Amino acid sequence: MSEELQEDLPKVIEELEKKCKEHPKSVMAWHHLGLVYMKAGRIDDAIASLEKAIEIDDLNSDSMINLGAIYFAQGELKKTQILVLSGSSKMNLIKLLLLMRGLSSVIPNLQLRG
Repeated sequence: MSEELQEDLPKVIEELEKKCKEHPKSVMAWHHLGLVYMKAGRIDDAIASLEKAIEIDDLNSDSMINLGAIYFAQGELKKTQILVLSGSSKMNLIKLLLLMRGLSSVIPNLQLRG
């Protein structure tokens, strides 16, 4: 990550934290805060923000993919499985496919057939 971008992260985090306080039901604000926390290496904060986004909208596949990727990277396969199986049973297969698609972008050797 460039030094300039790294220096901007605290400012971006501050702005997004403010947005989340102002708009506590904003899925997008919580999701983006989680992504910026990930970029800053604040993984526990990223998990909390992405979980909040999913709590607000349990069909939010973008947050599920990113949270699943964090869990997977940490070797937390059980948490990844719970994430996929939570919520509406109709959506479980779709969530699994979306999660795997997201993981395939961060795990080069993961191939999906279809």
